[in-house]
Amino acid sequence: MNKKAFLVLFVFVLFVASVVSGKLYWNKKVANATQQTAVSTQKQSAQTDKKKTETKGSFNEAYAKNLPNAVKEKLKKAAADKKAVNLVIVGDQASGAGAWPAKVTANLKQAYGESLWNVTVKEFKDESTDDLIAKKRDKEIAEAKPDVILFEPPFVTDNSKMGNSNSVANTQKFVQALQSSVKDATIMIQPPNPVYNAKNYPKAITALKQFAEQNGYTYINHWEVWPDPTTKNILPYLQDEFGFPSAKGYELWAEYVTNYFVAK
Repeated sequence: MNKKAFLVLFVFVLFVASVVSGKLYWNKKVANATQQTAVSTQKQSAQTDKKKTETKGSFNEAYAKNLPNAVKEKLKKAAADKKAVNLVIVGDQASGAGAWPAKVTANLKQAYGESLWNVTVKEFKDESTDDLIAKKRDKEIAEAKPDVILFEPPFVTDNSKMGNSNSVANTQKFVQALQSSVKDATIMIQPPNPVYNAKNYPKAITALKQFAEQNGYTYINHWEVWPDPTTKNILPYLQDEFGFPSAKGYELWAEYVTNYFVAK
């Protein structure tokens, strides 16, 4: 083989070696990059799953600082056991599923996570305090297996049907029956909405507050944020003078209850 042919062959071999070496180098680089991307994706996925788990099952005690100690303990245990606390909201149409409870439920899930609170609404439309007792509504409420009950006695319905002279006494009977039916549940009481310039209705509300406090029931006093019901300032918050809340009234009510359950 002459010098020229040998040189050509040598250059050709170098070229092939260079191509093969380059291909191997890039294959290795691509493989490393792919592996790093996969590891990074796995880490991100693990972090996301962890955040989801924390969101679903964690308990931020700062949010619950307004709640009774018994409810705080139930929340802690539920979070540890990855279960939900069953909150049953009981009331007339002012506390129906389409009223303020819908917004409160959404706010609870946003603050505490999707699964820590399980909210059920028991709406007893047009039923007085007498009706709740006669129809044994405590048994129906017990079927929801409540851990916490937020009870709004139907004083507005009483007022429209027979007045409020027996409202507090009936509420006491019903709460006692309810406590017997759901022995381990924590019962909290809140008043119905204010009405315009009433005489006896506010006295019944004051007596309701006294009953709750004297018997150890938490009283959620959302009347604190309503306009003075003896003035016309209350009217935009009501559907009519002696009736249930307007959209504006429901908004005010929902905000108060949210701030109680989700402390700022």
